Amino acid sequence: MQLSRINNTAKQFFFDSGLSPEKDQSLFRIELMMVLFSLLMLPVAWWVYRNVPSEIPIFYSRPWGIPQLAPAFAVYWLAGSGIAITVIHTLLAIKLHKDNRLLSQVSLWSGIYLLILIAISLLTVYYRVGSTGL
Repeated sequence: MQLSRINNTAKQFFFDSGLSPEKDQSLFRIELMMVLFSLLMLPVAWWVYRNVPSEIPIFYSRPWGIPQLAPAFAVYWLAGSGIAITVIHTLLAIKLHKDNRLLSQVSLWSGIYLLILIAISLLTVYYRVGSTGL
């Protein structure tokens, strides 16, 4: 009962916004790429977490040494922020779609760009710390 209410609410939200799978295939493809990429970051974060020491350098804007270190589970912060970016950019694109199709596509592509940067950050942490065994 509850699941069907959630499903109906989601359908109403997406299709009342003017989106349709037939007319807006490019937006759906971009969104699908974004969702798959953000969900792919969870197993990557788990893999990085299992292969790094208990403290990792993740705050590169801070001075070198102890201030850069964070607990190893900070890799999940990166994956979680990727999922949050996906949700925010999707909602923004849906709301902007009625007024400006180009702006909604720019929102989705910028979300993909940010997801790529987060994935690079995850892999940088692994290659700097995990593969050397520091």
